[in-house]
Amino acid sequence: MNTPSITRRRLLQGSAALGMSSLARLGSAQSGTKVLRVQSKNRFTTLDPANKLYADEDVSIGAITPMLITFREQDFGWDLEDATYVEQLDDLHVKFTLREGMTWTNGFGEVTAEDAKFSYERIIDPEVESAYAVDFEGLVRVDVLDKLTGVLVFSKPNVPLFTNALQVATGAIVCKKAIEAMPGKTYGMNPPAEAGPYLVDRYRQGTALYLKRNPDWTGKKPAFDEIQFMEIEDEQTTVIAYETGECDAVRVPLREMARVAENPMPNTTLMRRPALAYWWIGMMVENPPFDDIRVRQAIAHTVDVDEILEGAFFGLSDRATGIICPGVIGWRDTNLLPQKPDLDRARELLAEAGHAGGFKTVISAINRAENVTVAQIVAAHLSHVGIEAEVEPLESGSFWDRFMGQEGEPWKKQQMHVARYGSLPDPSFYTAWFTPEQVGQWNLERWNNAEFGELHLQALSETDEAKRHELYVRMANMMDESAAYIYLTHGTNAWLVRNNLHLATDPSAQAVLLRRCRPV
Repeated sequence: MNTPSITRRRLLQGSAALGMSSLARLGSAQSGTKVLRVQSKNRFTTLDPANKLYADEDVSIGAITPMLITFREQDFGWDLEDATYVEQLDDLHVKFTLREGMTWTNGFGEVTAEDAKFSYERIIDPEVESAYAVDFEGLVRVDVLDKLTGVLVFSKPNVPLFTNALQVATGAIVCKKAIEAMPGKTYGMNPPAEAGPYLVDRYRQGTALYLKRNPDWTGKKPAFDEIQFMEIEDEQTTVIAYETGECDAVRVPLREMARVAENPMPNTTLMRRPALAYWWIGMMVENPPFDDIRVRQAIAHTVDVDEILEGAFFGLSDRATGIICPGVIGWRDTNLLPQKPDLDRARELLAEAGHAGGFKTVISAINRAENVTVAQIVAAHLSHVGIEAEVEPLESGSFWDRFMGQEGEPWKKQQMHVARYGSLPDPSFYTAWFTPEQVGQWNLERWNNAEFGELHLQALSETDEAKRHELYVRMANMMDESAAYIYLTHGTNAWLVRNNLHLATDPSAQAVLLRRCRPV
């Protein structure tokens, strides 16, 4: 596969100036209105913190509801957001005080510590069945001391609390009275009450989520009157959307990165950061023929990861050794999987499993260029050992429904898939989704290993960093031994951004910090 000539070193050296001659000012819905238009690569599904799926839902929730703390832009530390005080008193107690004067829409009154108590206890409530209950692992209750002050009480240390829970939408504060008045006590794209610097104006599925400034907001005034999260899932059109002025900031697919770096556009910056994410090929361990570990091992001996990185990622991303990124506790410099294809060994394993003549299978992937290309390359590899693989591109919602939908148990039809998860700088946010509790939610392979789940919980409370590292390495080795995963890469997060826009993001450029974005 041919690509423009550009070295990897050059691509990864900081931010490069690019640009655009026309449409250099930020969009305006009407004269004098400051509008920020940012691409969302997924369709929105919910603004309920207990059920959110994507990073852009995360950041939208953080703009319309109060948060105790938020990410810093320069590192993964935290700053106060809508609290005047947050302190970890000891391993089991975290005290907070909310800022006075925040009010809910729709007449639900002032934001109080009772709302915070309700919000955090709601996440861990078994009846809510939130996939993010693990973020508050060990939380027993929240004690309310006065109208604005409360204490989170834990039964054991929760080491990643300030990284994995309180800084993301899981830590958002929702309105107790409003949700308790709802029949199902949950909601989708129409929050019953909001209390952030922005409010939901409207949502047009397939087009955009529109946020407008909250006229009753008493905190720091946001820079934009309106934010439009433009739903552009097709990676082949993201750069076009920027070039035509549809968006002020878009994510750059790796297949486009070389082109935009070689052909700078005026008045534009290419912002690049190492991603806290991981791509992998997964196999459904409960479904035949992948319920036989010998078949999964044969696949691992067949797939050429280096060829995938060259063909689907243009050689711009390093090979991953597991799900945990370099620089994060638990990262390994190698793994237990075959490092090069061994087709003879693959054929032996298939014969032992009763598939000497191969078999037919399906590789599902979200219908984005990189995902589908990975699946196509894997299908070509599998043909070398007699496996006939069909590539099945799916819209993102349909892809996730295959694994999480309960009606009809659609996961029983799944066999292989290409997936990517974004993550955070604590290793628990990597391993959390592969525990037995996540089977039927984010555990796509339905790999059910009780010891892995126990080690994950143990590591959550382990305050000794060296011991934590050892625990996560053990868990990584167990994933290798399952042969259900073939790791690809961690990738790069890259954005095209107008020079007159400060696009505030977390340090990995995964999440946009909407409250901090501003014209420059």
